[in-house]
Amino acid sequence: AKLRALSARCKTKPPVIEAREDEELSKLAACTRVLLAAAGPYQRCGEAVVKACVEQGTHYVDVTGEIVWVHDIIKKYHAAA
Repeated sequence: AKLRALSARCKTKPPVIEAREDEELSKLAACTRVLLAAAGPYQRCGEAVVKACVEQGTHYVDVTGEIVWVHDIIKKYHAAA
């Protein structure tokens, strides 16, 4: 509710999108140029977001400190990205 209220006050009226499934994440990544991920733990829920961004050609930024996870994700997705 708080996020929707904040969105309603913005001049550009950005959508509030809840994405839990792969298809929803793909749609989310497709409607933006950069996706900022700020919810973790990334090891448990981050790879699906990265995958969606790679598939849609969307830039991905996060705030994780999970260094091993970052290393593994780079190894897995760097060539495709």
